[in-house]
Parts: sequence; structure tokens; C-alpha cells
Amino acid sequence: MCHAFQQVGVDVTLATPVGTKYTSESEMYKIIQRKMGKTPNFKVKRLSNFTIAGRLKAMGTHFGVKSLLRHNGDTDYCFARASFVTHLAVGCGMKTIYESHGAVINSRTKLLDYMYRRWLLRDTKSPHLALFVTISSALADIWKKRGVPAAKILTLHDGFSAEDYDSVSSRNQAREILGIRPENKIVVYAGSLYKDRGIENILWLAKAFSNVGFYVVGGPESDKSFYKALAARKGLNNVFFVGLVPHCRVKDYLFAADVLLMLWTDKVGTIDVCSPLKVFEYMAAEKIIVGYGFPTIREVLRDGETALLAAPNSYQDLERKIRYALSLDYPNKMAHRARKVALERYSWKKRAEAIIERVR
Repeated sequence: MCHAFQQVGVDVTLATPVGTKYTSESEMYKIIQRKMGKTPNFKVKRLSNFTIAGRLKAMGTHFGVKSLLRHNGDTDYCFARASFVTHLAVGCGMKTIYESHGAVINSRTKLLDYMYRRWLLRDTKSPHLALFVTISSALADIWKKRGVPAAKILTLHDGFSAEDYDSVSSRNQAREILGIRPENKIVVYAGSLYKDRGIENILWLAKAFSNVGFYVVGGPESDKSFYKALAARKGLNNVFFVGLVPHCRVKDYLFAADVLLMLWTDKVGTIDVCSPLKVFEYMAAEKIIVGYGFPTIREVLRDGETALLAAPNSYQDLERKIRYALSLDYPNKMAHRARKVALERYSWKKRAEAIIERVR
């Protein structure tokens, strides 16, 4: 988003807390460059993170933010995703944009969540809180019911970097880069491997479609090792656990696929309000998408038009959708339509433009 704001003519500084390992702004800049896969066009500022014996990080960040805000009188807006940063910025009289990614602010204790929520709701009544961004309509409804002024709410799903998907590599080109045989059918899952994602579905699908290669891109490493061992015990030789790769390389796997698989379960704490990044990158990759159609996913994708959406938590329906997807050929109208929608509505740049237009 920093990169996108800069692209639309906004001067941006990313202020981020750092631990003991990365001490200089130049080092931080290099880390961001590696993660983005391109040179950041925005400035980076080191936010002091005071700690006592490595503890009390939240309190230390609080003081670091407060110090930073006091010495940035030339800043027009503070854009924050943390409620305590929003509280400090509003308290300093700074015009503030808050972006909410969930209905729960603090998941550790109900008391802290209640306190932070009360502060945030009070801050939304302040004239200094200019905009309250939510990543789904379902999340917007929750905050409206809690008392956030509807006039301040702007719903914008997450997005993707359109410049990274200017052109779509052919499957054979991508497979050549990755060393994958060009003649095989491939299903790719890119994302987290946490237990609440339903990764075991991939193993069941691999057993049902033994002539199809299933590539699993993501981590963490401990979960990758768990599922890899489980696949080995089941004698599955058509599941390939790639592990974590730099974000800029994920698209090579998306381009190499015949089908892109989305997995979640109702155990994901934010499944009713989330806006997963993979959805938009999948769309931009112009591949057939198959996944569970939870409500917020259906805010973006339409079954049969831009994706094949199975009933949530129904493996049987998921298998049917995969079977149908594997029978389709490219070029594919559904995949083309999904890419068109992604480029028209869901790039980071489009998102930044919408926020700036609303603020103005």
C-alpha cells in the first residue's frame, strides 16, 4: 500500500518498529526490497521499540510511536492498522485513517480487546479520524453495529500488485523456469499451512487424482514437515511441498498451474470477515480457481463466472469442482474474466486511489 500510495502521487514514509537484529534504516530498506521483489519507491523510518530485557514490546512500541508523532508536524495523515497507533495519532490532533482487518482487536484477553475497542469507537467520533477502512462488507456491518459512523466507513478488499502481473507467462514457460514436466496436469495451493486451513484436503485430492501433480507453496516449515511426512505415510508421490519462497516467486507457481486451489475452514478465526491476498493474485494469474465459497470470498468471486466455489467444509463438493476444473482447457473464459475483474477493481493502486478520492 505504501508503494501504491506513492504511485498515485502521495509522499509516503513507512514507520516500522525494529528489534535488535535490524538496527539501521538502510538495512530495513533492503529487507523490504527483498520481500517486495522490487525497489520500494517510499521512504522508510526506523520506529524505536523500547524494551526492558526484551519484554514489554507493546508498551515500548507505544512510546516509540508517541515520540515519532510528536516530531512529524509536516505529516498530513497517519495511516494505521493498529488501534493504539490510531488512538495516539487522534490524541495528537493528527488526521488519521484506520484500517480494520478483523472484529477482534486483541486476541490475547477479552479485557484488553474490550478496552481497545472502546478507545477505538471513541476515536471514530473525533473529527481527527477521517476514515475507517474495512476489508470486507461483512466486517463493515459489524463495526457499524458497534457504533462506527457509517459516513466514515469505506469498504475495500485487499489487493495485489498489478505491475507484477502485467503479463501472464504461459504454463510451459513457467514450468520450464521451475523444472516441472510440461505435460502433467498441476494443481497449486499457495498460502499458509496452518492446521485450520484444511491442508489434509490436498492429500485426499491427491489420492483421488493420482495422475495430477499437487504443488503446495508455503509454510511455516514445521507444518510443511508435518504434512510432508503424512503424505509419505499415505504413499502419495504426487504431492510436492515446495515450502516458503520469496513472494515475488510465487507467481511462477501460479502461472505453471492448471488449477489454483483455495482452502480454509470455519476454524479460521477471521473467516467471516477476511479478505485473503491469495484470492487476488490467483485472479490476476488468469487460472481456473477452485475453493471453498465462504461469504466474504463470495463478495469478490462468483461461482461459475470467475471461479468454481464449493460449499464450505464439503470435501465432496470440492472434489467435484476440481474434477470439472481439470476437464477445462485454456484459454478459459472464466479465468480471463477473473483476471479482468482483478485488474479493474483489486490492484493496490486502485485501492490507494479510492482512499485518496474519499479523503479528498
